[in-house]
Amino acid sequence: LSSERNKRWIGWTGKILVDEKGKVSNSWMGRNFAYKPIIVNSKENLLGKIVTVEVSETFGTYLKGEAIKEQKDTGS
Repeated sequence: LSSERNKRWIGWTGKILVDEKGKVSNSWMGRNFAYKPIIVNSKENLLGKIVTVEVSETFGTYLKGEAIKEQKDTGS
């Protein structure tokens, strides 16, 4: 049931707060506004950071997403 509900999150883009290291090398887990666990791969230490992600997959009770680099507006 939870895996069916999680499929609705595929394509969602938003911010997560990374609060722990993942079980796999170079992976991090954060949670979004709905407290959904989202796994992100990154060689950079993301612990304690707010990261913008796009959810691409679901795995049972958690989601997997890709970190999105935010474009800085230079004003020119």
